[in-house]
Amino acid sequence: MTSFTYWYAYPCCDSSETRGFRPSHTGGCGHWNPRGTKEEITEENKPQGSPCKGCNRRQRINPGIVVESPQSRIYPNGKMYPLSPSEKKQWASDFCEERNNATRLRNEPNTTGRSETNEAGGETFDA
Repeated sequence: MTSFTYWYAYPCCDSSETRGFRPSHTGGCGHWNPRGTKEEITEENKPQGSPCKGCNRRQRINPGIVVESPQSRIYPNGKMYPLSPSEKKQWASDFCEERNNATRLRNEPNTTGRSETNEAGGETFDA
């Protein structure tokens, strides 16, 4: 089993690369995806992302769009310990899930169908 040293979170967005069979630069659904690599993502090393879980699009990942997982954690005793590859992967997955949930909640209309009245001001608002 391959163990990645670096874990990143990145959004599906427009691409700046012109390589590949279908070099479409536009698109991207904004869905956040985790990605692990053996080498750090730099201007010289831009790996291709896995297919986006939102739109199945693949893009080159560059250092300008990624959020790297922390490499270590500080415990209450004040000591710093390195994170294991599985902890970094979990961090990247959790980060993506939080961003995707926030986007979904922002984009979904109120589905409860209820209205409530604020007793202080008497205003009606959707609950």
